[in-house]
Amino acid sequence: MRRTILVPGLGLAALGLLLGGAGAWYLGQLLAGEVYEVSPHDPRSFLTAAVVLLCVVWVACEIPAHRATRTDPVNVLRSE
Repeated sequence: MRRTILVPGLGLAALGLLLGGAGAWYLGQLLAGEVYEVSPHDPRSFLTAAVVLLCVVWVACEIPAHRATRTDPVNVLRSE
């Protein structure tokens, strides 16, 4: 049951990370004058941002998945 909620959410996040990361990498030269002591194509920064975003998405998907697994389907269908 949890997989039904987690997989689509994490899949969309991964797609967003790929498209956003590619766009950020491509447009990184625009920010070259704004960042100091860090390369605009610093892989550590990209990886850190990706990991933080995936953790936030996982928590945001896990909370409703946890609630859904604790709910009795018979009671939900009976209340409608």
